[in-house]
Amino acid sequence: MDIVNAHIVEYLLNVTPDRDDTLADMEQYALARNFPVVGPLVGRVLYQFAKISRAERVLELGSGFGYSAYWFAKALGKDGRVICTDGNPDNAEHAQAYFHRGKIANKVTFLVGDALKPTSTSTSIPGLSGRPCPASEKADS
Repeated sequence: MDIVNAHIVEYLLNVTPDRDDTLADMEQYALARNFPVVGPLVGRVLYQFAKISRAERVLELGSGFGYSAYWFAKALGKDGRVICTDGNPDNAEHAQAYFHRGKIANKVTFLVGDALKPTSTSTSIPGLSGRPCPASEKADS
């Protein structure tokens, strides 16, 4: 069952800027494996949210092979960071390959394991170890 009328989806896809080749390949990879991804319309919304909010860091729990993280990373400034998590090391491997192809690997950290269990790795990532994120510091003042 489709939530949005097919004509509306077609219109939105026609007015949405073209995606780069890496995103298109990620979409084909997902389609071939019946792997759920947010798709280009929601991806563009995620991109806009990150841009409009001037996000500096994004934490994504359950990143799969990095499709939505790719959109976030493209939206962040040169010092922006996306922290991805997924329980499947194969997903992390595919994601890293896509991030390198898209020239965003320097913005992305991919952690493998249960996102809900603290790890020693999480203590080295600002905002994940109990230390406040810069946005939290601003909100408190």
